[in-house]
Amino acid sequence: MPSQDVQVGGQVNNFAEALLTKRAGDGAFVQNDPVMYTLNLGTLQQGEPSALAELGVINDVLAPADDLNGTWSIMAADFNVSGFNPISDMATSSTMSGLSVEIETVMLGSFAGTIVLHPVGTNAGGFSGALPDVSIHLLGNIVPVPEPASFVLMLLGLVCVQMRRCRS
Repeated sequence: MPSQDVQVGGQVNNFAEALLTKRAGDGAFVQNDPVMYTLNLGTLQQGEPSALAELGVINDVLAPADDLNGTWSIMAADFNVSGFNPISDMATSSTMSGLSVEIETVMLGSFAGTIVLHPVGTNAGGFSGALPDVSIHLLGNIVPVPEPASFVLMLLGLVCVQMRRCRS
């Protein structure tokens, strides 16, 4: 059989890559490593307005690339979270926003929680592959309102009155 030249074409995609970002709001958002973040909503006094942060997800990869899909696991009973809906067919450089995390200032204490993204890369060629989970560690601290300075002034006044009585 004689040899024959055959032309073959193909495309190799970059894997999807989920990058989390703070879009607006309160707290410090830090990327600890490629798949671990911390959102610290800080220390608030009881009764103050709640702290709220808006986060986003970016498919942070250059084209040609897989689309990003994913679901969330939320273990954050002490936080109000919303917008963590499944991610579907997020193209390269696209952003999903509207992910909110809030801590109210009703209960005293130190609070922690975790939100985990289970990302999956997919493409039109039929590929579907799980990517490493991405975690957000949530922190917040609610402290009591400090005693007002007028209490100290009242005590000083009582001491002065007592000292005058002793001199008389």
